[in-house]
Amino acid sequence: MGWLFTPGQSRSQLIERLVRHEDNERARHVTLAHCVRGNVLWTVREVTFKTVESGYLPGFPQRYIGCDLMACQRGFGWGYKDLCESMGPCYYHCPLAYLDMVPEANAEWRAAVRLWHERHSRPIRVGEIWSIVPGYSVRAVEIVCARPLRGRGRHDGVVYRIRRDLLDFRQQDAAPESEDVQLPLPAVATEAVSA
Repeated sequence: MGWLFTPGQSRSQLIERLVRHEDNERARHVTLAHCVRGNVLWTVREVTFKTVESGYLPGFPQRYIGCDLMACQRGFGWGYKDLCESMGPCYYHCPLAYLDMVPEANAEWRAAVRLWHERHSRPIRVGEIWSIVPGYSVRAVEIVCARPLRGRGRHDGVVYRIRRDLLDFRQQDAAPESEDVQLPLPAVATEAVSA
């Protein structure tokens, strides 16, 4: 499905609309839980169909995890694109509790959600040495500040701002010493911080 925009709609109005309970002649929609992470609205929705034409058995509730992407179109208003777990959205910060509330529809996506939470819940401490995921010229850093996350490059001594997802959680303290191959450093990956 594409994006749906409403003229003059604010972000808060959009969220309120998306989590509102609905009851009509065909089905009853109830939002059991919701949260917003950036411009992604996560929901646990329950739908109980009332007619056979829906393709589902009437009276039996169906639950799903919703992932609504939200955006603002300049001069127009806020809109959304609705996705659900079965579509395998490329967003993984869905609350873990939501996985327990809904029958599994996509095992691969759920594994990625669990991995995301594992990576983002692990504490990172000053003084630790971390490898950077492959593909970047900075191969390893010594953490010099946890918030905001900054690390000193092991090969050049430069302090970089680092996105947490660039840390190779499989290789903590396994910093490579060999610096024989230098790959170009993408601008969005790390950023040098002036001392």
